[in-house]
Formats: sequence, structure tokens, C-alpha cells
Amino acid sequence: MKNRTAQPQVQKPGKAYRKRAEDSVPLGISWKKERSALIAGLITSILISLVFPIRFINCYHALFFTAGSTKTILPGAQMPDFKVLMDYTLTGFLILALSMIPLALYHYRYHTQNSKSIYLMKRLPSKYELAKRCLTMPCVGLAASAITACLLICLFYLLYVTLTPAACMTPGQWKNFWFM
Repeated sequence: MKNRTAQPQVQKPGKAYRKRAEDSVPLGISWKKERSALIAGLITSILISLVFPIRFINCYHALFFTAGSTKTILPGAQMPDFKVLMDYTLTGFLILALSMIPLALYHYRYHTQNSKSIYLMKRLPSKYELAKRCLTMPCVGLAASAITACLLICLFYLLYVTLTPAACMTPGQWKNFWFM
């Protein structure tokens, strides 16, 4: 016979994450579907923001005159302001962030439907359980949207400043970066 001793159970690495994710949405709602929808919204917003590089490339090529194989900057050529090129490129992130409000309302409304689990949620020892289940995913979506938008602004500004010839750049672009 084999010697059977109690061995400590090792938790799978993703199990704790899964449990935490399941606890962040109302019971009965799939956190995986919400995560997938959030990722799809972020990808769509990133694709919409790719309007900036297209605008930038078009304006960049308009600065030069090509004679044979040499590129020469046109006299008096000016690159449009960073703020002008960024116009409406972050609209997808704004829509995604604003869509988190109806998501939070849907989560709260979900507790008041049919089984009236709102009463159970209010009787739990943790008085913040209802707020946690209603607001966690919307807050994650809002934070992900804001962080991604900020990173793209920094990346686009770096692209703008690095590739625009100094002679063609209008002064005060650093101010335009901060006061968009």
C-alpha cells in the first residue's frame, strides 16, 4: 500500500486572479465577457487614434519639395500645431470612458432584477460589497482608457517633435502638449 500523507495543495497561478475577477462583477454576469468587451473597446479606440499618424505623414510630406532624389524644405513651410493634428483622435477613448457609466448602472440594476439579490448584498458583513461588484469593472475600464490615451498622447507628441524639422515647427508646442 502507498503511504498517503496529506500534501499541501498548490494553487494554480491564475486561480487567485480568476477568483478576484469573479468577485468584481455581480453574480451571474460573466467577467470574461466584460473583459473581452473592454479589450475590444480599447483596440477600437487605438485604431481610431491612428488618424494622427496618417495626418502627420500627410502634413510632413507637404513640407518638402522633391527634385530628383533630393528633398528640400519649401520656403515658409510650417507644420500644423500638435493640437490641430490631434483633433478628435482620442474620441474613441472618450466614448469608452463614458460608456462605463451605463455599465455601472447596469450592474446596480442587475441586483434589483427578479431575485432581488440587492437585499442580500446589503446584509453582507462587508458594507462595500455591492459597490465593489457594481463599480470595479467600470473603474478598471475608465483607468485603462485614460492610461492608454495618455500613453498614446505621449507617443504621438514624441513622434511629432522628433520627426518635424525644427525650421518648420511653430513655437510653443510644449505648451500645446499640456493644454490640449
